[in-house]
Amino acid sequence: MSATDAVQKLLQTAPAADLEKNVKSFAEILKNNPDAKEAMLKKYPMPFATYTPTEEEKKQGEKPFILCRQNRVGDKHRSPWTRVLYPKPKGTTVNTAPKFEEDELLLTIEEKFNTVWEAYTNLYYGHDGISSVILNETEKGDLSGFFAVQKKCEEGSWNSMHFMSMEPPTAKTCTYRIISHVLMVLNPGINGKESTEVDLSSYMVKDTTKELKILPAFIMTSHIENIGTILEANEIDIRSSIERVHIPNTAEALDAIQKPPEAPKPVNPLMGMMMSSDILKKKKIGV
Repeated sequence: MSATDAVQKLLQTAPAADLEKNVKSFAEILKNNPDAKEAMLKKYPMPFATYTPTEEEKKQGEKPFILCRQNRVGDKHRSPWTRVLYPKPKGTTVNTAPKFEEDELLLTIEEKFNTVWEAYTNLYYGHDGISSVILNETEKGDLSGFFAVQKKCEEGSWNSMHFMSMEPPTAKTCTYRIISHVLMVLNPGINGKESTEVDLSSYMVKDTTKELKILPAFIMTSHIENIGTILEANEIDIRSSIERVHIPNTAEALDAIQKPPEAPKPVNPLMGMMMSSDILKKKKIGV
């Protein structure tokens, strides 16, 4: 078995709640095996780190965003909201700090996607959810994208990410492929005791390919609508699966483990007397 297969098999059997810790540990173990390390990070790319702007940066238009490989530029990360490269030099502001400006058209399209994706995040996860969209152009000139959401609370966390790619559009349609990853962790904190603490966690992947109609005169609007439709459907399907399958199965297993053994049913006194009587014994012998 190769190192890649061995690591991925171990990660599949480990609790999803420990994914971040395990990925970091294996990344260190595989530092001398870059191919296996890269394969692992592609298959298990979550959860994310995030950047939280200062109050002053918020006043200048900055918003929280995801720190990931897709928006990494050298040793910095670019903001999908302001294009600023973080960490920015000391003494600079959002308006004066160095920015990423390699492809003006692509970045303008990216801003539109971020606005729509933020509205979706606010609708489903509340205004404290963090969202990011990072777009890139492939070698063939097609568009590829990374869509991510992180929501944390006292009871757990939700990390979802979606890798989008598309084929060159025809006159009327375009084919999109979206691979969705979701890591959900719940910390119920039952009774606050270590012996009863439990994590309900799940890591799911969904791969979807669809050919959808486009309007050539409104090509970008068509892409935003089509991609958004697939993303929303994938997340709804995954949430439904977690709610209807994963959580009930885990709860049922925990209930079976923690449920005390049933006491033997009391014997009816009259039946006990009959079973021990000589008359019944003689009848059994005579049969």
